[in-house]
Amino acid sequence: MNVQETIERVKTEILKDIEDGIVPEGVHDFSELHDYVDANTYGGFCTEGDINEMPERDEFFDDGGKVFVAWFEQANQVQDGVNDWLLARP
Repeated sequence: MNVQETIERVKTEILKDIEDGIVPEGVHDFSELHDYVDANTYGGFCTEGDINEMPERDEFFDDGGKVFVAWFEQANQVQDGVNDWLLARP
C-alpha cells in the first residue's frame, strides 16, 4: 500500500460523498465520518481484491505477524493523514 496515494484516494471519496449529500460539508475529523458512513471502508480497505484490502488471516501469521502489524500501521497512517486534512478544512 502506498500511504500517500491512499490518503489522496480517501480524500477524493470523502469529497464525492460530500457532493452526493451523504456526508455533510462541515465534517471535521475522521471519527465524525462514522456518524454518516463506515469510514473504515474508504480507500478500498474493505473491498475484495483491492490492494488495500486486509490480508487473509493466514497471511497475517505466516511471518510471525509482521504483515498484520505493517498493514495496521499503514492503515492508521492513512486515517491520521485524512484526519489532519479534515481538521484543516475550512
